[in-house]
Amino acid sequence: MFKHKTKVAAANNTSISKRTSIPAPIAQMLHLEVGDSIEWIASMDDNKLTITVEKSE
Repeated sequence: MFKHKTKVAAANNTSISKRTSIPAPIAQMLHLEVGDSIEWIASMDDNKLTITVEKSE
């Protein structure tokens, strides 16, 4: 298990989207490079949110 804290920022001045950084150890685990795409998979179970991040091919 890996736990890391990051700050959330506005994506831009006109959007409701948010932005954060991917911690380097997680980027290394996923073998991410600049320009790669990732997929966010979110599920709720018993009021617990689980998010899985996968590198998109």
